[in-house]
Amino acid sequence: MNNWITEDTNLLPDFIIGGAMKCGTTTLHAILNKHPKIFIPNEEVHFFDMDNILQHSDFNFYHNDTWTTQSMEKDPKLVWEWYQKKFKGNESLIKGEDSTTYLASRCAAERISMQKKEIKLLFLLRQPSERAYSNYSHLLRSGRATNSFEDTIRYNPFQVINRSLYKEQLESFYKNIPKERIKVILFEDLVKTPESTMKEVSTFLGVDYNEFPAGAFKTHSNKGRVPRNEKLHIKKISSFKKLWKSPLQQYFTIYWSTY
Repeated sequence: MNNWITEDTNLLPDFIIGGAMKCGTTTLHAILNKHPKIFIPNEEVHFFDMDNILQHSDFNFYHNDTWTTQSMEKDPKLVWEWYQKKFKGNESLIKGEDSTTYLASRCAAERISMQKKEIKLLFLLRQPSERAYSNYSHLLRSGRATNSFEDTIRYNPFQVINRSLYKEQLESFYKNIPKERIKVILFEDLVKTPESTMKEVSTFLGVDYNEFPAGAFKTHSNKGRVPRNEKLHIKKISSFKKLWKSPLQQYFTIYWSTY
């Protein structure tokens, strides 16, 4: 038996906003959530790729002498209950979820395709270089980028470029899921022509476009701001990181000090 397949399809989402990051997914989420026939949990879920270490390195951590990792193998019943509880009570609505890492996770494509429900996928794409810089700005604001954009591209390109490699990532989903269940939206279209874009999305999801409340398409969530002084911001973050060591860094510091 495959632990990634559930028999309870009533508490699976009808659609998933699967990425890409920094392409307007939060805005689309907010607009769709205004529709009276749609329900989406407030936060990103990251269920179908929770054990993907490249996408979720922070899901695996060391605390009190114990490594915590995410796995469906330990207690699949508990994990499925955690996920499906997010949709409980909304069975009569069109249910969705938003996880921007799915597009870049091949395992997510495979696991979603396994389900005994024809889940639809919405992917937002953006001009690749603009998306990459927006991604960098997000990392800079959150303290996870400690180099200039140019040096980040030079020394750690995966950090900002990977999620702009749409062709390879989409191919993984088209390989596993029929194309009629996949809708690709351009960020630029969502911003410039939200009404016509949302009419297409409504048709795809099978909801009445006219039930959106007035002003719903003026929503623009999660706007990013670049620090006024990028070099000063990087210097400040680097100073803080010198005072803090990750559990792995702490381990190697202790290990090598014994020699």
